[in-house]
Amino acid sequence: HVRSRRQRQMCIRDRASAVPEDRGAAVQATARVVLGDRANLTLGGEQIVARIERVRGDELMSWLSQVRSNARLTPDESSLEADAAGLWKGSVTFRLPPEAR
Repeated sequence: HVRSRRQRQMCIRDRASAVPEDRGAAVQATARVVLGDRANLTLGGEQIVARIERVRGDELMSWLSQVRSNARLTPDESSLEADAAGLWKGSVTFRLPPEAR
């Protein structure tokens, strides 16, 4: 089944519009819902830095997955460590693409 050029263009345009206007707000909202007060986010120019404390591994994975889905971002850099109880702390940095700055 062959798509027309117009159908392909509409599909591409629909996918592009699914990317949130304000990725910083999407990252903040996701952190608030998944991590609550155990995350502190700083938005600055071209990056978002999330500092986390006492986060379970499953929560960390869920949050990162939701950031990837909701804000269309993946970590650019991270410095994380787990304590003896398996709780994670550290920072995760996301670099915003030029069109989102």
